[in-house]
Amino acid sequence: FDGGHSDSMEASSYKNPPGPLLNPKMTSEEMNAWAYIRVPGISVLPGLFCPHYDVTEGNGLLRSSDFTSLLQRHSGEYGIGVDNWAAIMITGDSYKIISRQGKPGSVDANGSFTANNTLGHPGAWSLEIDPKSGALLRTLVPNSGKISDLMKPARFIVDSNMLKVARSQNPDDGIPPSRSNKSLGF
Repeated sequence: FDGGHSDSMEASSYKNPPGPLLNPKMTSEEMNAWAYIRVPGISVLPGLFCPHYDVTEGNGLLRSSDFTSLLQRHSGEYGIGVDNWAAIMITGDSYKIISRQGKPGSVDANGSFTANNTLGHPGAWSLEIDPKSGALLRTLVPNSGKISDLMKPARFIVDSNMLKVARSQNPDDGIPPSRSNKSLGF
């Protein structure tokens, strides 16, 4: 994808938590006060991708609500939101939505969006911001189809001003992550 809705600012996910520029004596409440950011992708597919679309993460924000805000700040891009228990399987120029039966999601019984994932099943959504009204346009992605019908090239892309901050808080120190790294809690 061109980019993604990322939890890269979540300090507890850092390789060396809580990061070199953060106070190592931060409370758990302070550690959970982070924001999602737009991160660049490798542009194999067009669009801004949001995984776990139906989930509320450790920062207390419902990911679908925050993704709407992110799309409003990056209104030149089209979004794809995929629920926690769903995936997009791509084969050639076609896609198929796959999901786990009996798991929660944002698709209610009528095929409409529900913010209460306990009332729905997993699915995927095509999203864009109406350039005239600024309103979110959310459409349930059909179970299968052509990639060209699902993903549109961006009108324009604006990098996140928080990307530099995220990279400085979680720099690559040249040492590969290790499961024995005590700072990771393993």
